[in-house]
Amino acid sequence: MARITVENGLDFMGKPCVFLRKTRGKITLAEAYEALQKSNHWGPQFMQINVQDETPMDLYDEGDCWTLYEPGEMLSQSKEDVWGEGYEACMADYNIGKD
Repeated sequence: MARITVENGLDFMGKPCVFLRKTRGKITLAEAYEALQKSNHWGPQFMQINVQDETPMDLYDEGDCWTLYEPGEMLSQSKEDVWGEGYEACMADYNIGKD
């Protein structure tokens, strides 16, 4: 089994996350589980998958990288997004901010 490196860091939006990297081949769930155990990352982890029109070319590169988040980090962002949608809908309903 190829070695997976585990690194704490920040994603492109500045949110704390854990990067799992493997230089050759794809990461399996069993490998991710073992690597997280060995590096003392316990409990649930979330992985965000953004499906877009264009396929990211890094999906076909030789190595693999997973970006994992603590549940609280992902849920707080989701709550903020939902709150923002509600706020915008309320503003539209009452025509607030439109001159």
